[in-house]
Amino acid sequence: RIIMWRRRAIAAAVLAVVVACVVARDGDRSLGAVAGAMGACARRDGVVSTAWFRWRGYARVDELAARVEARAEAEAEDGDGGTRMRWVSSALTRACATQGATIWLGILGEAFDVSRGREHYGVGGGYEFFAGRDASRAFVSGNFTEDGLVADVTGLSPGNLESIRGWRNFMREKYAFVGYIRGGAFYDKRGEPTAMKHAFDAGVALHDIEKARTLERQTMYEDCSSMWNERDGGFVWCSPAEDGAERYPRNETTVSASGEHSSRCACFRELGVSDVRRVYSGCALTDTRCQTSTGSTSSE
Repeated sequence: RIIMWRRRAIAAAVLAVVVACVVARDGDRSLGAVAGAMGACARRDGVVSTAWFRWRGYARVDELAARVEARAEAEAEDGDGGTRMRWVSSALTRACATQGATIWLGILGEAFDVSRGREHYGVGGGYEFFAGRDASRAFVSGNFTEDGLVADVTGLSPGNLESIRGWRNFMREKYAFVGYIRGGAFYDKRGEPTAMKHAFDAGVALHDIEKARTLERQTMYEDCSSMWNERDGGFVWCSPAEDGAERYPRNETTVSASGEHSSRCACFRELGVSDVRRVYSGCALTDTRCQTSTGSTSSE
């Protein structure tokens, strides 16, 4: 009886591995249910441990089944019954980052199949820590520890949020979209946007407004020309306008709606100055060229 019991368990485990390989390769949903059943059988009999599957280079059978089941529920209609949304479970498997398995990566509540970038996101790749999770914050924080590999973007500046959006857009362009992550930081279990998603959208909207204002101001008051070299130091200057009017370099400081300070050299027709439009140190009010830093010849 013991021998028969062990043979049955081993046979079930072997079949589970075969099915898991096919699922990982082809993503067949009907086989996913079989893989889940075989995995449950193996665990119940207690003969083949999940460590055995990992040693063989395959993901855990139950995790593969969960991934396939997530794909089965991926397409759901929205509230209006019109646009179709793709959804995946928030439990993105980390064990899928092995040879022969699919690799998923999440960012801003969206999952992408990055399998063709295995050299980057697979085992031993420079960014393998991104696989199987939504680590949106780490894309700008550079903190790749477990504490830093999180989706939480609370407290980031609009500029940082825009950078994360840029990474998300990069993923959209380069890799296959799998679905929106339901039950994560950006969409709840019902698929509704979370408070963090709303805050992120507000942050990038603010960034876009500030960027538009900056571009408008740069159109009104062009950036100065500039140069720097080690011998002479740095200089800024303004060429005459198209109508021949002189323009003068000023150090302009602006404060965004989020409180961020930035400065640039801008060319103004007016000679007036203020706390946010300053003359460069050592430069006369009517100078059209100013030195902003000294070079090696000045110290000789």
